[in-house]
Amino acid sequence: SLGHRNYGMVSTMTRPSGVNERVRGFTETLKSNGVEIDPDLVFYGDFSQESGYKIARSLLYRPNRPSAIFAINDRIALGLMKWAQEQGLRVPDDFSIVGFDDIEAASLAHPALTTIRQPGVEIGRTAAQMVLRLINGEKGPLREMLQTELILRGTTRRALNGI
Repeated sequence: SLGHRNYGMVSTMTRPSGVNERVRGFTETLKSNGVEIDPDLVFYGDFSQESGYKIARSLLYRPNRPSAIFAINDRIALGLMKWAQEQGLRVPDDFSIVGFDDIEAASLAHPALTTIRQPGVEIGRTAAQMVLRLINGEKGPLREMLQTELILRGTTRRALNGI
């Protein structure tokens, strides 16, 4: 809705099902809006802030630098932001960024990180219920999709010139 058309993504080589769902949700949403992600703007690291920091140079110094980046978790997003800010880039003026998880540091960053919040308590409750059903020999779903929430903060803005 902010007019971005040139997206980057930082994911992980280790792909538990939750990460696969995040990647699938991101790419399918772009596709349904007529946007294809450039494979040259997809990078892989691990789940750490250091990984985002290391990847930032390769991603943000590309001739076709993305106007918006989706990081598979908040730690990676915070690492990207730290490196960019050290180089004099301004978030969200030079690029927008969205993380995932809504860890405490996301709201404390400057600017505060736009992120996707997971329902942590509900995840724990649902997992415990599934384990109890298994212990009791009951049948039931072993996988359940819970709702997430977009938390808009200071790292996103309208794309300049629709790029």
